[in-house]
Amino acid sequence: DEITESGLMRLKSKESNEFPIKIKGNHKGVDYSAELLDSNGMVRFNGKDYQTPTQAAKVITVDWKSVNGWDFWRYQDHATGKLKRIGILRKKS
Repeated sequence: DEITESGLMRLKSKESNEFPIKIKGNHKGVDYSAELLDSNGMVRFNGKDYQTPTQAAKVITVDWKSVNGWDFWRYQDHATGKLKRIGILRKKS
């Protein structure tokens, strides 16, 4: 079996960031915390599970016309300590 570069990146992400992963979003200067439950994008915010990061982000950004939850939510990269978009953890089908 051959592992592609993108497959290897997903494996590394999963190894260094075990689910659930604490994630953060910011809207109008207010910080919001949630959990990314899996690489498919299930998010737990305020005790409710959302099927996608976008569904969870829409609860916060009701005044926005649209929002991409994969870009809205951030996680702290263990290696660098920096906040990164959760989109890089996304499972590719």
